[in-house]
Amino acid sequence: MSSTSVTETWSSRRADCSVEELFGLIGEEPFAILHGEGRWWVFAEGPLAVLEEPDPSGYVFSRRGEVPAMLPDFIGFATYEWGYGLDPLMPQALPKPFPFPDFHFTLYRRVLLFDREAGLRYEGLRSGPEAAPQRHLLPAGRTTPSWP
Repeated sequence: MSSTSVTETWSSRRADCSVEELFGLIGEEPFAILHGEGRWWVFAEGPLAVLEEPDPSGYVFSRRGEVPAMLPDFIGFATYEWGYGLDPLMPQALPKPFPFPDFHFTLYRRVLLFDREAGLRYEGLRSGPEAAPQRHLLPAGRTTPSWP
């Protein structure tokens, strides 16, 4: 099995981040935000690769610089409906009201980590595979649910 090489360069600096600043980072590229009451906030943008199966073993990471303690390699989600497919005894999942995939994890080109406890901002820049195709994006504008 061939592997995909991903190179990361990390830097850090003292910085606090407010909720407004975190959401103010959103630009034109596809992005992910992980925000909550915990120690870490994450902002990532510019998809490099998309996992559509739960197997990241084909990726080899080379990291340099001020590497943070937390490494958000692939960011995404697996739905309950995806779990239905794992157990043959489960009933078939109901149709979804929105066109989301059941499993979707993305490796992003640029990652910002905010360590709220230590007051540090880490920035990671990645190079590796070609930019990921823009799959599984919702149509522009407001989507109306089609509830069963």
